[in-house]
Amino acid sequence: MATTGDSAPDGWETDGALADLGAAGQGMSEERWRRRQGLKDSEKIFCMKGRYKDIHTALVSRGWKRNPDHDSPFFDLKWCTKTRDAYAPPGGRAAVS
Repeated sequence: MATTGDSAPDGWETDGALADLGAAGQGMSEERWRRRQGLKDSEKIFCMKGRYKDIHTALVSRGWKRNPDHDSPFFDLKWCTKTRDAYAPPGGRAAVS
């Protein structure tokens, strides 16, 4: 399965329920995307670009699920350090308000 370009630290799962759908995810609704990933509407999703193990661990311990595709429009929280990484994809939510 495809994963993001940034390397995940050892022990981080980048495949599985939240695997990147690639071109198949283009134009997909969030409801359909969640259903294909086996996620409930109540589950929180985060995207992260870079290695922030403490933040990742804290979110996962609180029940958040990681979307390894940091360019995905499907997230409740997007963690990034560069403004250019916080853009809102077409049909997606803005990462910065």
